[in-house]
Amino acid sequence: MPAGLGALRAIGRRRLGVFALPESQPLLRWSRYYSKLPGTREPIDPPTVETLEDAVAHSGLGEAVLLPCSDDWAAVVAEWADSKPGSSFGSAVAAPSTLALFQNKAEFGALLKQLAVPHPATISVDRIADLDPIPDSVFASAFLKPRDSQAFSGIFHRKAWWIPSRAKAVECLQRAEQAGLGMVVQQYVGGGPERHVFLDGYCSSKGVVEALFARRRLDMFPADFGNSTTMVSIELAEVSEAAESLRKIFSATSYRGIFSAEFKQDPIDGLFRLIEVNTRPWLFVDFAARCGVDVCYLYYLDALGQPLPATKRYRTGVRCINPRTESYRLRAEGAGVGRWVRWLGQCTTTLQPVGAFDDPLPGLVTAVSLAAAFVRHRFRPAVPG
Repeated sequence: MPAGLGALRAIGRRRLGVFALPESQPLLRWSRYYSKLPGTREPIDPPTVETLEDAVAHSGLGEAVLLPCSDDWAAVVAEWADSKPGSSFGSAVAAPSTLALFQNKAEFGALLKQLAVPHPATISVDRIADLDPIPDSVFASAFLKPRDSQAFSGIFHRKAWWIPSRAKAVECLQRAEQAGLGMVVQQYVGGGPERHVFLDGYCSSKGVVEALFARRRLDMFPADFGNSTTMVSIELAEVSEAAESLRKIFSATSYRGIFSAEFKQDPIDGLFRLIEVNTRPWLFVDFAARCGVDVCYLYYLDALGQPLPATKRYRTGVRCINPRTESYRLRAEGAGVGRWVRWLGQCTTTLQPVGAFDDPLPGLVTAVSLAAAFVRHRFRPAVPG
C-alpha cells in the first residue's frame, strides 16, 4: 500500500499540479489525482540519480518540486539536490549523510546513545563472531533487526526476527549475511500496542520543528513486529517528553524534511523509547493532513523558499483504521461474523489511508480485493487428511 497515495491526495487537494512516476503498485493509478509524469518510459529503472535525471529531462517540465515517497527515492533526491544546487527541480530533503544516519539502524542507535535519548539497547552485528560477547540472558528479550529496513523487507517480507536463543540468533544472522545485509540486536520493549506512539511532522532547515502530530496505536498485526491496524490522534501534551527527544535529535543533525517517528513507552520506567524515524511520507500521511497537519504542503512551500504557516492545533480523538491489516488480524484470530460486521462498519465510518469519499476508486478497488480474499478464505474447500 503506497505512501505515495496519501502524498498525492494531500498535494492534489491543494489544486496544485501533481505528477507521479509510474509504480509497480497499481493502486496509485486509480486515484483521481494521479497523472503519469510526461515522457516517462515503463518499466521505471531502479531509483538512481541517473533514473531521476532521465525522467526530469524527458518530462517537458521547466520546474517542479521533487517529493520522494520511499527511502530509496529520498536518498536519490538528496544526492540530486546536493549535486545540483539551484536546480529548477527543487526539494526540501536533508543532506545525504544525514539521511543515511537515520536510515542505517546501527548508526542511528549510536547517535541516540551519544545524545542520551531514551531508546532500546542496540548492538551492531556484522558477523557471527559479533554475537560472542553478548550474554545468553540478552537473547530472551531481544530481536534481530535490519540496518536497511526496505532491503530486508523486500527479501524476507517481514520487519525483524525473534532470537530467543543464541542458536536462533546465529541461524538468522547467517541468512542475513548470505543476503548481504547488516543487522543489529535490539532490546524488545514490552507492553501492548497502545504503548506505541507516533510523532509525525515537518522540520525546516537547521532542524527546526515546524509542525507535530501525535497519534497512538490501538491495535497492530502481527502482534510483535507488525503494522498499525487502528489508531487515534492525541494531544501533544501526552507525549511531551518524546517531542523533546525529537527536537534534540533534529537540532543536532540539522535535519530537514518530512518525518514520522515511532516511540514505545517502557512499562518499567515510563520512558518513551525511540524506535525509529522515517524520513519520508508514511502510510498514514493523509490521516495527519485530514486532522490538520499537512506535511506534504509544508514540504512544497519549503522547497520553494516560501514562509511556512504556523501549525499549532489539529483534531484530536480522531480514529483511523487500516482495513487490510485489520482484516488480516481478524482472519488470524478466527473472528466470527459479528466482528466482521463491526469491521465493515468501522471501514465505512472511520478515516483510513486508502478509502476517501473525495477519491473513492482506490478504496473501492481495495474493498473488492479484500472481499475476494475473504470469500476464498471463508469458503475454501477442505484439504483431505
